[in-house]
Amino acid sequence: MTYHPLSFEIIKRFFPDGKRLDSLFRQVFKEKKVKPQEKKQIYGEVTGFIRLFPAWLAEEFPEMDLADTDWVTVLKAIRSFDWQSHQARLLALPDDTPVTPEILRKFGLPALFRSWIGESVPDREVLKFLKKTIRPKPVYLREIGKIEKPGRDLIPVEGFQGAWKYTASVLDFADDWFQSGQFEIQDLSGQIAAMLANPKPNDKIMDACAGHGGKTMTLASLMKGKGKIVTVHVSEQELQTLKLRARKHQLGNIVSVMLDSPDLESVKNSLDIVWVDAPCSGSGVIRRNPEVVYRLNETVIQKMEEEQSILINHYFQFVKPGGRLVYSTCSVFSAENEAVIQDFISGAENQTEFASLQPGISYFGLSVPDTNPQRMGFSDSPDTDGFFLAVLTKKA
Repeated sequence: MTYHPLSFEIIKRFFPDGKRLDSLFRQVFKEKKVKPQEKKQIYGEVTGFIRLFPAWLAEEFPEMDLADTDWVTVLKAIRSFDWQSHQARLLALPDDTPVTPEILRKFGLPALFRSWIGESVPDREVLKFLKKTIRPKPVYLREIGKIEKPGRDLIPVEGFQGAWKYTASVLDFADDWFQSGQFEIQDLSGQIAAMLANPKPNDKIMDACAGHGGKTMTLASLMKGKGKIVTVHVSEQELQTLKLRARKHQLGNIVSVMLDSPDLESVKNSLDIVWVDAPCSGSGVIRRNPEVVYRLNETVIQKMEEEQSILINHYFQFVKPGGRLVYSTCSVFSAENEAVIQDFISGAENQTEFASLQPGISYFGLSVPDTNPQRMGFSDSPDTDGFFLAVLTKKA
C-alpha cells in the first residue's frame, strides 16, 4: 500500500524508541499544518501499521526481538505488509476460536497475554477484546456544562446519561461546541466507573492519581459543581492543565495539590471517596494507544503491581470510616487488578469490604451488573476499552 508522506515520517520517528504516538501526531500536525481530512488518513495508516507490525515481525523474523527492531526491517514491512488485509482476516475469526499462542501472535501480542488476563475470562470474551484492539477507537465525550447546542456529529449514548459519542471522522477541537466548555473527552469506561462510584453533590472526594483531570471533570459534573474534590499530582504541568480545564468549565469545587504537599495531612480519615486510578501497563487501551504493545512484558507488569499496592495502601488512610476507596486501572491483567485488591484486603486486618454498586446503578439508571470488582471491555456492548474497577468500604 502507498502511505501519505507524513505517515511515513511519523512511523520513522516512532522507531526505534517507541515514543508516544499521540505526542508524535500533535508534533507533526503542528509542524506541517495538516488539514483535517489528511489527519484522518495519516492517523489510520500510522496506527494500523504500528499496531500490527509486531504480527508481521513474528511471522517474518521470529527470532528478532521487537525491542531490537532496526529501520531496515521496518522499511521491509512498509513495502510488503498489507496490514489492512491482515486486520480483516483477524476480524473474521469465528467467535469460538480458541485464544492460543498462535492466535496471539497473529494479533501481534505476547504469547503470555492470555494467561496475564486470567482464566476467569472465557476465550470468547478475550477474543472480543482482541478484535477491539485492532479496530478504530470510538470517541466518547462527557457532558460537563449545560447543553445548549451539542453539534451535529454528537449522539447521546443510550443508557449512560451525560455520555455522548462523536460520530464524525475527524475531531476538531476548535469547534464552538467543544470550546464552549460543554464537553470533555473521556472513554465510556471511565464515565461508567465514575457513575458506579456514585459521588454526591456534598461529598468530599480525593482523586489521588488525577493526571490531567479527565476523571476529575466527570466527578465534578456528577457532583453538580458542589462539595469538594482534592486532586493530587506528580508534576506541576499536570496540576496547571487541570486548573485550566476546571476554569474552562467554571468548576469551583476542585482543589489541586502536589504529591508532597503538607496540606494532605489535614484530610486524613475525612474523605467520603478516595479514588486511586493507578498507573498500569495500559493493556486495556491498546486500540487507543497501540504503542502499548511494544512495552508489555513480565518485568513491566510486576513493577506496576508493586507500585499499585503501595498506592492503594497509602491512600486508604484518607478514607473516613464508612467512606469508600475506589481502585481502578486501564489494564486487563489480573496481576494488576484482582491480585492487588485481594492482597490489600488480606493485609487490611478486617478494616474493609466490597461495597455494593447498586446505589450508583439505580441512581444513574445504568445497564450494568452489580458485580464488584467489575471488568469492562470484554463485550460488544457497551463498547468500552479494557478497564477494572473495585469499590471498597472502610468499616466504621
